[in-house]
Amino acid sequence: MESEFYTIEINSFAEIARLKEVFEIQNKFALDIRNLADRNERRRVMDFVTGVAFGRDLKIKSINKEGVFLIYDEIK
Repeated sequence: MESEFYTIEINSFAEIARLKEVFEIQNKFALDIRNLADRNERRRVMDFVTGVAFGRDLKIKSINKEGVFLIYDEIK
């Protein structure tokens, strides 16, 4: 995890398509959902990210409790 992570900020569940675009390009980015106030929307975004990460054998690491996560493939 030496290189920089591209950061994508999601402010509503309606922006979930932005995650799809990022996942199509790369398997390593930082996800910032701190501005997502609705707990249900936060859960829906994380359900989506978790499902895609699981399907691609990616790791998710929580950076802080407010809602910043790193999504990456394991360095072998």
